[in-house]
Amino acid sequence: MPRRFVFALVVLFMLGCAPGCQPATPTILASPTLFPPTAFPATATLLPTVTLEPSPTPTLDATPTLTPTLPARAPTVAPPLACRNASATITSPAMDSHVADIVQVRGTATHPILAYWKVEYRTDGSTNYAMLGNGDTPVTNDILARLSSKTLPNGVYWLRLTVVQKDGNYAVPCEIRVTIANP
Repeated sequence: MPRRFVFALVVLFMLGCAPGCQPATPTILASPTLFPPTAFPATATLLPTVTLEPSPTPTLDATPTLTPTLPARAPTVAPPLACRNASATITSPAMDSHVADIVQVRGTATHPILAYWKVEYRTDGSTNYAMLGNGDTPVTNDILARLSSKTLPNGVYWLRLTVVQKDGNYAVPCEIRVTIANP
């Protein structure tokens, strides 16, 4: 291999062309007086030897750092068919409340094309509702029905308010879970 070609490769490497790169086509000078062959050794080391030392292991600070933590909060879970429809809401009793004696079921039952509304109850685990009260005029934040809890055994019950429109359609009913706990 001619010395000029080897020299050109060495110069390209020293200018920053890493192995595998595609440098521009080297230009070999025609004038031997610029680079006499005796100016460079016959063999050259192309890559310097590099020794890598492992980085030091970081030390941990012995002083403990206190991180404030927030108290655990119970997740908010919406009831299965919560009162999401403003036209059919039960405001009292509240969801998961304990009731006894005479219970006034209060709320709102309205709709622009109201046919009727009804309040029903069922035991937890049952799918059959029993009628508790109904009407065909709008009610806004007032008594919808009364439940005498003395006539029912203690336990968990569901109250449901359904507002039916004149065309027979109705939105999702409002359901409230209560526990009857008579002394």
